[in-house]
Amino acid sequence: MKCTLYNLEQLERVVDEIKKDIQDGKFVNIDYGNASKPKTKAQTGFFFSALSSQIRDYLTECGFVVDDKDVRYYLYKKVSEIVPEIISDCGIFGKEPRIKHLDEYDRATMSKFIDGVFLVLSQENLFAGIKLTPDVYFNWVNHITDEELQALKTADVPERDNSYLDYRRSQPCIICGIQHRSEAHHLKDMRLCGLTQKAPDWATVSLCTQCHRNIAHGTGFMESLKWIPFDLVDFCKMCYLRWQANI
Repeated sequence: MKCTLYNLEQLERVVDEIKKDIQDGKFVNIDYGNASKPKTKAQTGFFFSALSSQIRDYLTECGFVVDDKDVRYYLYKKVSEIVPEIISDCGIFGKEPRIKHLDEYDRATMSKFIDGVFLVLSQENLFAGIKLTPDVYFNWVNHITDEELQALKTADVPERDNSYLDYRRSQPCIICGIQHRSEAHHLKDMRLCGLTQKAPDWATVSLCTQCHRNIAHGTGFMESLKWIPFDLVDFCKMCYLRWQANI
């Protein structure tokens, strides 16, 4: 019997079925874990395949000879040093702990893994010049739950925060992905400000000078951000809260 449970009532029915099998002398083998939706697995596969190929191409330009397998092994190893959840317990016969692969992660572990990857890339001098596409760099948006989006409505965030603006300027351009050239662009959204008012500092995105000039104030701005699966204002507030939680 293989099933996915959504509430306590379903769990109780399954437990009753297991108890009946045991009473009847049947052998019962129980394995359980957090269910992953097929869409989430597909997004995960896209993230890792796209990320590893972009890192491989960058390292090739730097003169290194690597393939996707090398890149993935490196990322798993480095992230395991800061995200212990991806390391399994010792196996039988005294085997060494192994690093779990993506298809074994639940949603929370996957989010930590993604954050860990970009922490590694930001800390290693080797990757100082790497340029990642925004849909890969911000892949965590595909793992945000409806509950997290609902919680944004009551989240208490300050109107002004110069430290956050400095952080936004340090991040890659959200449109082209280039690093070390960003400005903090305040959203132009009537829900946040009037015609003459500036939006709150949390409602900003990182844009390089060229994208800021050519795209942000034109009709192509929202089209270039269509990879964000929810409202842009919510995305900005989520980015601020993620930054706030790690400072």
